[in-house]
Amino acid sequence: MSPERWRQIQDLFHRMLEKDGSQRAAFLNQACADDDWLRREVKSLVRHAGDEHFMTGATVDPESRRKDEKAETDTRYLFSNSRKVQRPPWWMCVVAASFVAVHALIPYLLIWGPADIVGLQAAFENGAMRIRALASDSPLSHAGLRTDDRVLAIDGLPVRYAREWTAVQANWGPRQALQW
Repeated sequence: MSPERWRQIQDLFHRMLEKDGSQRAAFLNQACADDDWLRREVKSLVRHAGDEHFMTGATVDPESRRKDEKAETDTRYLFSNSRKVQRPPWWMCVVAASFVAVHALIPYLLIWGPADIVGLQAAFENGAMRIRALASDSPLSHAGLRTDDRVLAIDGLPVRYAREWTAVQANWGPRQALQW
């Protein structure tokens, strides 16, 4: 919209404000003549100014004005391309809840999850877990495990990679004896 056109709309709007309520519609029809676009823009400005009955000069009680606004709002979404804001579908709520639950579980596992075995340092080489260092007073040392031993399986589960060792640790309960 050009600045001249905008000034024309504003000028017409302010001149309408000076008129009596019953004269406004006639004034707008006369001032706009054959320019329907100008008439629509001025009416839109009046509508957005907050007085829907500006053209007629009628007074309206606030309750009926709210009903009119609600009806206009409801039908506006039926006949326009704009989307009404609504609740997300149920499956989206399930996905969001799952996301929150997983992210709440991570700190829980970091704080209260399975503990590392104290005094054990291992490396994963050639498809087996090699014990690099072992504390002399650890339960594994008392059970007969020594530095440079190769562990192929624990309780029948192969231990070739760090992920498999993590699975063994996660399933290892307190006071549970394991076969190495």
